[in-house]
Amino acid sequence: MQEIKKNYSKMTLNQIETIDIDPLFGSELKLKLQIADKINKICRRHGFFQISGHRIQNLNSLTDQALKFFKTLSKEQKMNLASSRFNPTSSNKYRGYFPASVNGKEGFDIGNPFLTADHELVKANILFNELSVWPDEHLMPDFKQFFQNVYAQMTNLARVLLRGFALAAGKEENFFDDKIRLDDTMSTLRLNYYPFLENIEAVEVAQDGTRLGCETHRDGTLVTILFQPIEGLQVEDDIVGWIDVPPSDSNFVINTGALMSRWTNGVFKAANHRVKFVNRERVSVPFFTEPHYFCPIESFTPVESDQSLQYETVIYGDYLKNANQKRKEYQI
Repeated sequence: MQEIKKNYSKMTLNQIETIDIDPLFGSELKLKLQIADKINKICRRHGFFQISGHRIQNLNSLTDQALKFFKTLSKEQKMNLASSRFNPTSSNKYRGYFPASVNGKEGFDIGNPFLTADHELVKANILFNELSVWPDEHLMPDFKQFFQNVYAQMTNLARVLLRGFALAAGKEENFFDDKIRLDDTMSTLRLNYYPFLENIEAVEVAQDGTRLGCETHRDGTLVTILFQPIEGLQVEDDIVGWIDVPPSDSNFVINTGALMSRWTNGVFKAANHRVKFVNRERVSVPFFTEPHYFCPIESFTPVESDQSLQYETVIYGDYLKNANQKRKEYQI
């Protein structure tokens, strides 16, 4: 434990660091390596940090558009957009709306909006490669166009950010480029809505007595890019316990998921996190970054680590199918 603290002597142990990633968009390798060094240290601890310099403007419009969806549409209209678990007439198993009965919040999952009916993955009925569903244009004008643009921007941001992760792990910076592609990524853009409700109870009470609005969990993704303008998010840390992740209306929260942990042979951590119970209307927007279905996940040990490989190579689609059996949103 003392050695861990020594490694992070320049970091405030009970705070989440903010990294300006603007140099990752450029060509100066020296600056990129400085960012990679920070990512490397953080990911070996808990994998949570915030980013500035991401070049995405007007993040508050994400909240505005999400609130319009959840508050403008009727319950019936939203259920018409639900997956087959909640709407037997839907052909989608994964993409679409899910009600608060799942885990205390409403949500709307947007898959790759650039998949079309004539895309080879869709025509072959490859699992998870579903067409996204959208509210009628007359009910929510420009909603589809807005989130198609957001999805494209977030995919590009993920690709840039992952160049920092690749360098942090000792790989060439383009290591993830052919794995995260706009034409076939299975990434999910999710709108989460926590309404204010009278007499609402916490989803659960943690062992430390904290009342939760979202249960303790780990993301299954490569990385999650989260817009979180309201307080409540916490990450579990082996050194100091639970750390509050400060809200921001200009920065994104980044965290490594179970897929990144597996890919890096467990060296980069996928930490537990949770949301404290706050009975206040709020929205969060995570982008769960995922590769394409047939991407091989070939684990490797990052630099400065010498542990033997503990994972076999697996195709991402098979990995995700098994992982989703444990997730409430996707249990059929």
